[in-house]
Amino acid sequence: MKIIGTGSAHPKCAVTNEMLEQFLDTTDEWITERTGIKERCVISSEKLEDLAVIAANKALEDAGLTADEVSALKGKLAISLQEIYDACQTEALLKNHESVYIRNEMDGEFWLETYLTKDYAYDYIPDEEFPYLKFMTDDACYRYDSGKFLLYLFITPDGVGDFASERAEDFASVLLGEDTINETIESVSEKDGCITVKSVLGKDSLVMAEFGVASGKFAYALDAKTREILSIISDYTYDDGLAFRAVTEVTYDAEAPEMIEVFLKYANQTEDLRNVTVVSNPGTEKEVSQNFQIPKGLIVGLTWDDAFENKVELFADAACTESYDPYVNTDSDITICIKWNE
Repeated sequence: MKIIGTGSAHPKCAVTNEMLEQFLDTTDEWITERTGIKERCVISSEKLEDLAVIAANKALEDAGLTADEVSALKGKLAISLQEIYDACQTEALLKNHESVYIRNEMDGEFWLETYLTKDYAYDYIPDEEFPYLKFMTDDACYRYDSGKFLLYLFITPDGVGDFASERAEDFASVLLGEDTINETIESVSEKDGCITVKSVLGKDSLVMAEFGVASGKFAYALDAKTREILSIISDYTYDDGLAFRAVTEVTYDAEAPEMIEVFLKYANQTEDLRNVTVVSNPGTEKEVSQNFQIPKGLIVGLTWDDAFENKVELFADAACTESYDPYVNTDSDITICIKWNE
């Protein structure tokens, strides 16, 4: 925060060193040499709150403000980093809106867009050679990767689950990390219906410090009326002095990106489908068989919790002898058998 005015007040009654000599075994020279003090102020008839009022009025005068102006500012601009962080959570972003569009740039180059609704989440990373898109609902996750459309099913030892928890976790906070609340606010201002909060964060608290980032400066723009986040400008400096700027802009109730229509078409398709049977623990007492109908041409991928990494094997037959290849028979009915290893 920036200090714009100071004020002080002290009691009228002063007690000098010479006065202390009258009833203490001391001298002005002895006190001055050891403390530098020549006199001190002592409250007599004044009250502490009276002195506080005098000091406050002097601080207002020094800042060029009136008491009424400070009262207005207190209600208008009082804001914390916790409030900013909370305003950037997906639940808060969608509280009063049907959708939220988020565009990210790095040093002026577009590098990521995110589109959120209560029903789905969408990410797009542009790349001339290998663009990446992800579209996630509570039931499935669709991707476009290396020129191909894929549908992922979330599997567990008990069968195919859903993506509700993963979607909630992955997209709970798409704008800010938890280190935001460790920043120090330098200034808060308001202009044209927008509150701007500027803050800094040192290396000791930066999550990106492990990548050689030494410091960060941030500017948050919020709607003065609703306190909804509008944009974020992040300036980072590396240990070697190099710097980069990230700019995030938020638009509420914006039209969906064009590619979302492709994913929605797949999600809602009712014709030209194929059967995909997923068998977990085949040939055992724990066998679970589930059938799904998905659009022909979609590649079927499987994903699972990190806790089962290196413990899952996928096969195209019940005997578990032929490995499952998702890029084969993308128009035909298929069976995927899952073997869970201890």
